[in-house]
Amino acid sequence: PLLAMQKSAAAMAKGDYSQEINIEGDDEVADLGRSLNSLAQDLNVFVEKMQTQEKIRRDFVANVSHELRTPLTIIGGYNQAISDGTVKDQEKIKSYQNIIRDEVQRLERLIKDLLDLSRLQAGQVILKEKIPLAELVSDVVDKMQIKVQGKDIRFILALEPIKILADGDRLVQLMIILLDNAIKY
Repeated sequence: PLLAMQKSAAAMAKGDYSQEINIEGDDEVADLGRSLNSLAQDLNVFVEKMQTQEKIRRDFVANVSHELRTPLTIIGGYNQAISDGTVKDQEKIKSYQNIIRDEVQRLERLIKDLLDLSRLQAGQVILKEKIPLAELVSDVVDKMQIKVQGKDIRFILALEPIKILADGDRLVQLMIILLDNAIKY
C-alpha cells in the first residue's frame, strides 16, 4: 500500500489527481490512503474551479475590450468629422456633439461597472427600467452612422412606439454589438 500511495502522490505532484488508492483495513496506513484520496479529490475540484474562473476572466477581458473599443470608435469618428471640417452644418455638429457626450457617459458607466467587480462576482440582480425601444434603436442607429460612411450600407428603420422592461445600458451594448457585426460582416 505504501508503494501505491507513493505512486499516487507522485502523480498528484504532476497534476494527475485521478489515481485512487485501493484501501483495505482500519490502520494508520489505511487512514493515510484515505487522506491521499481525499486530497486528490479536493485538488481536482479546486483545479477545475480555477480553470473555470480563468476562462470566465479571459471572456470578461475580451468582452470589456470590445465594449470599450466601440464607444471610443464612435467618439473618434464623430470628433474627427467635426475637427477636420468635414461637417460644417451647425445642426449636424450639435448632433455629433450630443452623440459624443452620450458615448462618453456610456464609457463612464462601463468603467464604473468594471471597478465594481464585487457586484459582478456576487451576481447582483440587474436593475430594469421602462425603456422606449424605438427611441433607443433610433439613437443607436444615429451613433453607428459614422461607421457606414463611404460604404454601400444604409439603415432602414420600421419602429413601433413600445416600452420594454430592460437594463438600458446593456440593451444599448447589445444593439451596438449587433449593428457593428452587421456592418463588418
